[in-house]
Amino acid sequence: MVKVLRRAWASFLSLVERSLARPHRPRARIGSLGPGGPGSPIGKKPELSYIPPSRKLVYATALCLLALASLSTALLLSIILLGQAPNELITSIVALSSTLAGIYIGRKGGDLGAR
Repeated sequence: MVKVLRRAWASFLSLVERSLARPHRPRARIGSLGPGGPGSPIGKKPELSYIPPSRKLVYATALCLLALASLSTALLLSIILLGQAPNELITSIVALSSTLAGIYIGRKGGDLGAR
């Protein structure tokens, strides 16, 4: 049972880490030789690599996602069982959603329109 939980946690963390990875395009160096020899322009595209996020950011994002899921479940149960939605739950869900949006927008460069 413990191994299954560890494997699930590790796969969840790797999923979060992949979603936070930022693409990085290395710049061409001056004086590099192109495919045609010296003096020819560099015809090869730089390879696209990914900058991994820090472990602290991955753990913080994973805990925010888990807290958001548990608060959303609590809100649904409250609505089903009590027939009302507490303002505290709604406020905390909005705050966690804003935090997660800030993490992803900040990590991806902040420009939502550019691709």
